[in-house]
Amino acid sequence: MTSKAAKRTPAHEPDSELALLLEDAANASPETRIEYRDRVAAHGADAVAAMEAWVEQGRSPGFAIAVLEAVGKAADDLGAASALRRIATKAPDWADIAQQALARIGASGRAAAAEQSQAAATAGGDEYMATGTPPPAAGPCTVPNRDGSDCHNPGRHPIEGGWACTTHWKAAARHAEPA
Repeated sequence: MTSKAAKRTPAHEPDSELALLLEDAANASPETRIEYRDRVAAHGADAVAAMEAWVEQGRSPGFAIAVLEAVGKAADDLGAASALRRIATKAPDWADIAQQALARIGASGRAAAAEQSQAAATAGGDEYMATGTPPPAAGPCTVPNRDGSDCHNPGRHPIEGGWACTTHWKAAARHAEPA
């Protein structure tokens, strides 16, 4: 039987550039390691997986949190938010720092929609998925499109701080990972 961590491990090793950056960061002093944050974060989803592995290998959760925050602000708020929550669980001494990073990346949008849809699916009470009839519109969709532009669809599904349209809600549900 495989563990959840094994399921989240990327199917491939980090590319050579990322692997070199991670090696250099691991060998850097704690005072200078932060200089690698943005270059590691530029690798997006691969950096998210690498930072989870970094913590599992007993390396600095602080560096991992900083990289994940940078990834969350730039590109992958859902993946980064999920990873930050897992790190907070695995490294409880760093939970407050991880929660502060979550707040700074504004992990509401897609991340909150994914969490709510996962909770609804777990509870077994997801009426929309059962009937195919969406709930009535309650306001504009507050989840930004992938390109950062405003979504003009009606918001029908409650998320933290607003509403998600059915398209964003379904996309978040498809990409949700178990916590």
